[in-house]
Amino acid sequence: MTTPVSLQPSRRLGRGQEQIWASQRLRPDLPVANAPHIYRFDRPIDPDRFVAAFDRVVREADALRTVIAEIGGVPHPRTVAVPPSITQVIALPAADLDDWALSRGSEPLDMAVCHYDSVLVEHGVNEWSWYLNLHHVSVDAWAAALVCRATGIAYGGGEL
Repeated sequence: MTTPVSLQPSRRLGRGQEQIWASQRLRPDLPVANAPHIYRFDRPIDPDRFVAAFDRVVREADALRTVIAEIGGVPHPRTVAVPPSITQVIALPAADLDDWALSRGSEPLDMAVCHYDSVLVEHGVNEWSWYLNLHHVSVDAWAAALVCRATGIAYGGGEL
């Protein structure tokens, strides 16, 4: 078996991350480490600016650009150069948001592809929500709060 050139052998998951990864591998059909949240905005949002803001945060955060390949039952994390996913922008009635988010959050994130799922949802005039699902193998609750804060700063044009 050959090892792909893109793997970084010196990079390893921490013990807690390995345990989260292992629990997900035991039940790959369940979202055991998904951490979806919905943030509601009652003000105008420029969707292109918002997508660019979150993209900027991802570009500056190695943890959000990390993917994990499984080789021989062992996790091999690597940091990709560009964001592995771009925020989607969709329209959805506010009354349908909770059911939609529950359904979307019940799908496990594929750690080999991307550790987050970001969707900006337009409900109507000046009514928006941001669905953000972050996998716990990459971020904990504190880091998730920092991602949200950094996205707000980036949206406002500030320095990260």
